[in-house]
Amino acid sequence: MSIRRRQEQKQWVAFVGDFSILRDFLSKKRYRSPWIVFKFLDVLFRGYGQVVSANNPISGLLIAGAFAFFIPGMMLIAICAGIIGLLLSMLIADEPRSQLENGLTVFNPILCGSLTYTFRPDIFDSFDSRLFSHLFFALIFSVYLARALGSGKLPCLSAPCNVVQLILIFTLASRDSNVLSLAETTTTEANGTSVPDLFFENYTQQSISNNTDDHVKWGMVFRGMLTSSGQAYAADNVPVSSIIYLAILTYSPITAAFSFTGATVGSLTGLALGVPIEEVYSGSWGYNALLTTGSLGGLFFVLNFQTTIAATFAGMFATILQSVLTPVFAKIGLPVLTVPFVLTTWLFLGIQGSEGSGFIRPETISFPEKQRHDYISSQRTATPLSESDDSEDVDIIVEAKPS
Repeated sequence: MSIRRRQEQKQWVAFVGDFSILRDFLSKKRYRSPWIVFKFLDVLFRGYGQVVSANNPISGLLIAGAFAFFIPGMMLIAICAGIIGLLLSMLIADEPRSQLENGLTVFNPILCGSLTYTFRPDIFDSFDSRLFSHLFFALIFSVYLARALGSGKLPCLSAPCNVVQLILIFTLASRDSNVLSLAETTTTEANGTSVPDLFFENYTQQSISNNTDDHVKWGMVFRGMLTSSGQAYAADNVPVSSIIYLAILTYSPITAAFSFTGATVGSLTGLALGVPIEEVYSGSWGYNALLTTGSLGGLFFVLNFQTTIAATFAGMFATILQSVLTPVFAKIGLPVLTVPFVLTTWLFLGIQGSEGSGFIRPETISFPEKQRHDYISSQRTATPLSESDDSEDVDIIVEAKPS
């Protein structure tokens, strides 16, 4: 006599997490139909959210709407870059369907557009034909690079954007003979009273000593923790950053908690390292840690005590790595961008997850709450049914024996 175990399927709120109901619904619609507009919007908004590991079109809509209201120019350039990247990935790179539907082919072009808009006043003189042509070829290269890096065991993350943006900055700035002067300019800004440029965190021993004795304004430090989410898009804006946190919360409360924890760890680590305090206030020392802890804390690893500690430590390590790479990049006038986040995440994902270790990789990436639930359910169902069935059969036989 066999006994059936009924598995209870947990019902998730439809619009939270990765909004799989909408994605599955749109995936059944043909591209040559009016639904193509909604399919494009779904992918674009997912790409906007993927920058902060929030694979949800509502999250992306909140972020895009915040930029459209407060920084419309950045939103326009980013959306155009995202559309170009999406079309290129469909027509040239022949990306897998899952990559397209989850916005993974869009977020690097969107990030390239945001960075180009931010760097325009200091590096790119104006949006002329030369800049747009270089940006177009950079987007093509980023699509191919994302395809190449994504074919391995590790996710490509924002590595394609880092590579093409650094090449773009170096190429256009060197034509105007600005590369060698960028480091001097940013050092002067750091030593002066103005807030330093977003990613050019070039600091010297003199700037460190100038800020060591400054009284720390903890309200401004909290502002830096808040704007760390905006700095992931190259934006130092408090309202936009607040909405980004709301967007991450819509996707996953766990990811939101880890993201803010990363911003906190990064900002405090920056203070401990003695970096220019204005950069801590602007969130420039929190965004790499935010991205690192947000991606490792329950997304690329199943959430447990070990991964929680590892994600927090990874955020601190990303900030320390940022302090090491910043002066190296600044010598040739280049920003550090999200290189510390990419390298740190790759390093920690290199930990081999086995049944005995606490670093378990999920079978499919969805959102932390579901991944943990699925893993616990799989562990319960992995228990052999034969023992329980045999014991039940024995009881039945015993009862059936005549006395």
